[in-house]
Amino acid sequence: MDILDMLLKNSVIRKLGAKRGYGQDVIEVLQAVTRVGQPADPAFPSDMLPIGARLYGRGLLTLLAVQPNQDWVWPFFIERQFNPNHPDFVGRGHSIMVLNTTHRNWTAVGCIGSEHEAVVDTRGLVTPCYNGWSADVWLREGGRLYAPSQLDSVRQYNVSRLPVIRTVFQAGSHEVQSEVFAARVAEQDSVMQKVTVRNTGSSSKKSSLIFSVRPYNPEGLTVIKEIKATEQSIIVDRKPGVLMLRKPSSVICSNEKEGDVSLLLDQPEKSGSARCRIGLCTAAAEYELELEPGKERVLWFIMPIQAPRNARGWEDGASTIDPEAVLEQTVRKWQERLSGTIQIDIPDDRLQRAFDINKSYLLLLWDGDAITPGPFTYHHFWFRDAAYQVSALDKMGFSHEARHVLDTYPGRQRKDGFYVSQDGEWDANGQAMWALYEHYLYTRDRKFLERVYPSMVKGVDWIIKKRMATTSNRNSEVYGLMPAGLSAEHFGPNDYYYWDDLWCMAGLRCAAAAAAELGKPDDQKSFHQEADRYMGHIEASLAWVDKRLGKKLLPASPYRRINSGAIGALCTLYPLNIYSPSDERIVNTMDEIREKSFFENGFFQNIYHSGVNAYLTMQFAQGLLQRRDPGAWTLLRYILDLATTTFTWPEAVHPRTLGGVMGDGHHGWAVADYLHLVRNLLLCEEGDDLVVFPLLPGEWVQDGKTISVREAPSHFGIVNVSMKVADGRAVIEFDNRYNYTPERLVVCFPRKVSTISIDGTEEVLEFTDRVELNPEVKQLSVTFA
Repeated sequence: MDILDMLLKNSVIRKLGAKRGYGQDVIEVLQAVTRVGQPADPAFPSDMLPIGARLYGRGLLTLLAVQPNQDWVWPFFIERQFNPNHPDFVGRGHSIMVLNTTHRNWTAVGCIGSEHEAVVDTRGLVTPCYNGWSADVWLREGGRLYAPSQLDSVRQYNVSRLPVIRTVFQAGSHEVQSEVFAARVAEQDSVMQKVTVRNTGSSSKKSSLIFSVRPYNPEGLTVIKEIKATEQSIIVDRKPGVLMLRKPSSVICSNEKEGDVSLLLDQPEKSGSARCRIGLCTAAAEYELELEPGKERVLWFIMPIQAPRNARGWEDGASTIDPEAVLEQTVRKWQERLSGTIQIDIPDDRLQRAFDINKSYLLLLWDGDAITPGPFTYHHFWFRDAAYQVSALDKMGFSHEARHVLDTYPGRQRKDGFYVSQDGEWDANGQAMWALYEHYLYTRDRKFLERVYPSMVKGVDWIIKKRMATTSNRNSEVYGLMPAGLSAEHFGPNDYYYWDDLWCMAGLRCAAAAAAELGKPDDQKSFHQEADRYMGHIEASLAWVDKRLGKKLLPASPYRRINSGAIGALCTLYPLNIYSPSDERIVNTMDEIREKSFFENGFFQNIYHSGVNAYLTMQFAQGLLQRRDPGAWTLLRYILDLATTTFTWPEAVHPRTLGGVMGDGHHGWAVADYLHLVRNLLLCEEGDDLVVFPLLPGEWVQDGKTISVREAPSHFGIVNVSMKVADGRAVIEFDNRYNYTPERLVVCFPRKVSTISIDGTEEVLEFTDRVELNPEVKQLSVTFA
């Protein structure tokens, strides 16, 4: 933006613009663009430019190539957005690009610990390589082509609650089932696809199964310049694309000039290769079938997730595997890795399945040295998203994986102490230091804390220097705050965001706590004083806001009114616990957000996202949980209703199509916050107290219901708790393994209790819904009033 502003002021450029018809009104509009928000350095993080260029370049190609070729088979979102008869239609008008703004939904598949994932969209379209081409499965029967992207109804779900994605559609008298997963094949991460065609009719039928390579993915068009078929493989741009474990009846390749292969299937002469100057090559492998009623045919296809270094070796190795055995091994490997993690048993099957499946997704997005907030659009590391995701790894029992990521943090730090994943990410230091100390609280790994402590000290020094360099004017409303920056994009243009300050202040507190744990009293005192001084500057700025707005509120920045960007304020409750949930400023802010920025029961982010945001709604629910407001469950269930049938969320959900409108279609922050929220609704830490069942639904404590949480990591150690309800009495059993004993063990109930037995000793209570216990108690029995 600064460069644009400088160019617009240049007299030579202004004269050239005038000759081209760019009048003063155009110059003024462009200059206004550069001045929205507060001046910042950098004005825009250069790290984000490649992501934007890829996204918007694809959008322009999609617009130009699809409009004259609407007789092709296109991905689901294009079939809907270009159909004027469908409610999902999007007018293109003066838009210079077509982006997926109605159905940005997909599900990741990948190998544990791999840095690359493939994605499957809601219609079964498989994109094996990052930002690459895709593979689609169609069926022809009686002269009609059945393509899932064009059908009204397609079923999709997880197999064994794992990243094994099954897509099913009906094609005439045949059912087509595609099962997609990732496995290590011939030393290469690969997507394996099992396609089953079953005759569900009452008579013998002829049909053709078609496996097609497509020059697009769920975001839009991509480029295939050259495609070639051999006897059992399809080569895409001279790299191995698809290995077919059974030879097809025929293969056809085409380009943009000749038309989509879907239009050429009956052509007598079929070309086995094609080139396209635009990059819109397509291919189709056809399998002619004739099945008796109830009979089925199984076909297997394998695609490398990355181009193999040894293409011939990969193809030779993949062609000799037993695919069914690989599927069994893959399922077993996932189940073994998940077995030692937190396990819950709750009387809500959908909530339970979503929890189990998202545990595997969290692990899937762990890439070894990093964790990413998405497999596709957001396949990039940011400290902001990682704070929530790495903490979720610890909370779910993946401490090894969490430590593997955190061990890289000192190496991601500049010499001046800035933890950098993108320039201008002023919240990053606080998030990095908070995540490092959180890991210590879950593991009590003193050697880890000693190893990363010097990095935290450097991080403290950067925060002090950075915030005090913002302005020397002590009367300024931003004195002592972080500089203006872009921060999280859902806050809006560059500004002095309290989110950045609250995180960095929390980072200072974590550094002080780490110093205390390591026996460094001088550092502890210094860091505590700096945190208190910082909080004083935040409070002084908020006092100025109180006068300006006439009410105690916490907007996104000192210069904002309450808009949807104020959602950042809620980090003060979750996860940072800076303010009390009953604090007047927080209560007022939550009330205003609920009134102005909700759509139905979901937080609607009007800034950029323009949709219901799953993870921000769940963060709002965390605030309600801290207030013991049952509305937290209302929000959670609403967000669960917006999940795909494989229990994934995009970054934002379109309020009408109920598909993704923005961001990665399988959002890792949403994965993490769902796991955080469900776990915290069952047990949570409040200071030095371990709170069990802080906010259960009333219907969960009825006769015959059972709730259990097993092998649950906490700040105090491993928690094991179960509750069984029978004859109006609940029996709660504990088998906790503390490495740091809480002050109190607190058990909450959604109904009043009248009598209580603690380890066999009966007591009569005044009616209460909260019982405080010695943390060593093994059994609690209560009678409901």
